[in-house]
Amino acid sequence: MSNTEKAKRINSAIKETEGLLSKATKKYNDTITCLKMDIAENKELGNTIKANMPWVVYANTDKARVNELKAHLNKLNNMLAEY
Repeated sequence: MSNTEKAKRINSAIKETEGLLSKATKKYNDTITCLKMDIAENKELGNTIKANMPWVVYANTDKARVNELKAHLNKLNNMLAEY
């Protein structure tokens, strides 16, 4: 495989990863918005912070996905810089 072909494939992977990162970031931001609303609702009802734990766990998984995609994008950019 030539260097040009490798660079094309890496660029394609970068574009795909950027799209996935954009979607994952939007999902994470929406999750945080829902978490804030749930915290406010539970506070009004007099519930403890433990009532929000399912949302916190869900938000943490979304955050982990965003971080994973950012790391992958950095790896691809480093690979592209080598060519």
